[in-house]
Amino acid sequence: MFGLSKKMMDDAQALNEYFVDALKLYAFDNNENAGFAALTAAKVAAFEQRQGMVAYSQELAADATNTNPSAADAINHLLNAINEKDWSILDITHSKRALAELDKQMLNALQSADAIYFRNAYPEFFEDFYSKMVAPRSESVSSETTKIKPQTEPQRQKQDQGVSIEMETQINGKVKVIIAPQKAYFNRDIIVDYRYGLGELIDADTVFVRFVDHADCISIKTSKPSVISKVFLDNGQRISSSGQNICKITELDHYDYRQLLEKRKKHEQAVKSEPGPDSRSKPTQITSGTRNVEIRLKDLKKLYEKKLITKTVYEKKQDEILLDL
Repeated sequence: MFGLSKKMMDDAQALNEYFVDALKLYAFDNNENAGFAALTAAKVAAFEQRQGMVAYSQELAADATNTNPSAADAINHLLNAINEKDWSILDITHSKRALAELDKQMLNALQSADAIYFRNAYPEFFEDFYSKMVAPRSESVSSETTKIKPQTEPQRQKQDQGVSIEMETQINGKVKVIIAPQKAYFNRDIIVDYRYGLGELIDADTVFVRFVDHADCISIKTSKPSVISKVFLDNGQRISSSGQNICKITELDHYDYRQLLEKRKKHEQAVKSEPGPDSRSKPTQITSGTRNVEIRLKDLKKLYEKKLITKTVYEKKQDEILLDL
């Protein structure tokens, strides 16, 4: 009985990821077949799960309204179709047949609960989609010194194009504006020291920017996994007044955080695997860390589905567990 329950939960999670990937491929790459696949997935989903899909789509459309109006319109069009009626078994059957005629592989992936089908089938789209959100982890300034890290050549080129640098992205999440501290009103020697680059994944409770002068250092931390999504004042520049806009950060939702975390891990693994001058192949070491995280996530999900914890606690604990990867 437990095995059946576990499979149902796994399939529901896979259906969510299938829907989200199909939605993004439809909205941001004009893939009509993916749009119909997303609609079919929504029809297959149970009522509560479908409402979660609708809520996610509404947030994604709201975020895309200014940056990509056509994508926002496409998402809203799909939402209208999803909310058209309470779909019956017969409706679902007809939709699956229609999807089979459009793209048999998309239907097979839906039937087999293949959560990563679209990422495997359209790697270039998803690589591009998330490469705008993630950058290799850069070397940070030592906490024992207030020396400002020099800018790299690509960063200087971006600065030449304008003071305000912004990501072209469809990250879904809450945006916060970081402003200069009050002491900047009296002190004109405070310098901005970014510890992460534009679009680089920042874990929760992590210092991402510091305000440094000859005698003091003010550190600003994230409260949730985030990325710096816009820069108003470049690294190493002096702050001219208190209340001045420094940068924007976007707090990531669970799905985008997982994608960016996976992207960063792949990059770090690729760097580690690059052969050195005297390198020799070494056997791969397998640890139980990933398996342990998987078990903890599933146990947490059971508590939430039994309504033993709130959604806020559930999402917070999810992020904490994922940080152990």
